[in-house]
Amino acid sequence: MRKTGGALLIASGLLVSGCGQSIKDLDVPGDFQQLIRDVSVGGQPSFSGKTCFSKPLEERESHRYRAEFTVPGSLAKVSDQLRGSAVGHGWQPHRTRNGEFVLIRSLNKREVVLSAAADGQNTKVSAFTEHNCGGDVPRDPLLNLVLGDNADPDPAPRQRQLLASAYDTVHQLGVAVSAELDPGKADPARMPSLPPIPDDYPQTDLKGCDADAATGAQGAQWVSSGLVAGFFTDTTDFKVVEDRIQAVAGKRWKATGRKDNVAKRVSYELEREVGGVRAALVVELKQTEDHRGRPGVNVQGGIVTGCVPPTVG
Repeated sequence: MRKTGGALLIASGLLVSGCGQSIKDLDVPGDFQQLIRDVSVGGQPSFSGKTCFSKPLEERESHRYRAEFTVPGSLAKVSDQLRGSAVGHGWQPHRTRNGEFVLIRSLNKREVVLSAAADGQNTKVSAFTEHNCGGDVPRDPLLNLVLGDNADPDPAPRQRQLLASAYDTVHQLGVAVSAELDPGKADPARMPSLPPIPDDYPQTDLKGCDADAATGAQGAQWVSSGLVAGFFTDTTDFKVVEDRIQAVAGKRWKATGRKDNVAKRVSYELEREVGGVRAALVVELKQTEDHRGRPGVNVQGGIVTGCVPPTVG
């Protein structure tokens, strides 16, 4: 769910286009080094760091830090070792559309990506993080693995179970609310499906998230739109609509975060806990007309769950 591109910047004398100043080597900070050593499973990491721009061209700080190490054993074996070591240090396993294994973590609010590739009878592991490395600067190859929605969290069994339970609970509420909207019935076949429990990718609504923002530890959560879509055409009163939705939801669902700072719009969340995980229906209301020109309130609803780490018991 991220970015990507081509050539790797490894030559210390590489010039930035249109400028006689070279990209500079940088010392790699100790916190990045320690982050990689913690999950090196017996390998001996080597580190490199460079700026992404020369100062005369871009008056801003930039950096790209890389790490590489080799581990004896097949890609499958080493990937399992990496997963076992990394989840306890705050990494969230991901899979790409091609099934490639990727670990993602945050460090100083910036993403760190680690992946492995077969290298004969060994496995080569690479990791990188960067800041202000856009524009005409060649992207790091690891960026290709996580660009856009190319990589999705690969949940551990208990993590997957908790996320599925939270998703299912919100989905049921969405079906119930939709049944109250014009034309007066829900069409489950047109609603987002229940979470894909098998290991099929991409899971476009399953996102990485900060399980602990202070440490950078990652987890996974569901974020989905399009669960509810319809109208109440017998009223334009937001309060009436909110009361109707709450009556469907019942007392276990609590309305939070109401915002009405935009003309003719209101948004809020109906939330509850499911197995210790936050489950919420994100509700958006808008005073408008339906396709027949009848005034009313348009109702849109989506799903958001809490962030669940892979280490959850």
